[in-house]
Amino acid sequence: MSPGRTRTLWPAGPRSRFGRNLRFLTPLSKRLKASKFSEKRVQRKLLDILACPIDKNYPLELMEFSLKDEIIVDGVLLCGKCKRFYPIIDEIPVMLPDGLRNRKEDLEFLNRWRSRLPRSVVEEGKPWNLRNA
Repeated sequence: MSPGRTRTLWPAGPRSRFGRNLRFLTPLSKRLKASKFSEKRVQRKLLDILACPIDKNYPLELMEFSLKDEIIVDGVLLCGKCKRFYPIIDEIPVMLPDGLRNRKEDLEFLNRWRSRLPRSVVEEGKPWNLRNA
């Protein structure tokens, strides 16, 4: 090395004004698409770890109603122990306790999917059902 020149220890690649490698700033979504990572596997894996917030029953039963690119858009998670249902609306599971749930939205969900839901959920499900509506 000639005098006056410094040698960098950082690997080649995009650099900031501080000379550090910026690879860690690449968005996670781009890094995951480059790998053999499946969104379907991730979403199902995340749904598999959910438990009922009321009685902590695990695992919950999953019913899929609407899929988009193998992602669950609409569906329901059912607790076999306490007979509660937790709707999946626009890819988001609504796992709220009874006091925080929106009765109108839950009843609309039940009406929309009543033909695909088990009869026990439609008529006896908690916190609300269509028989008592």
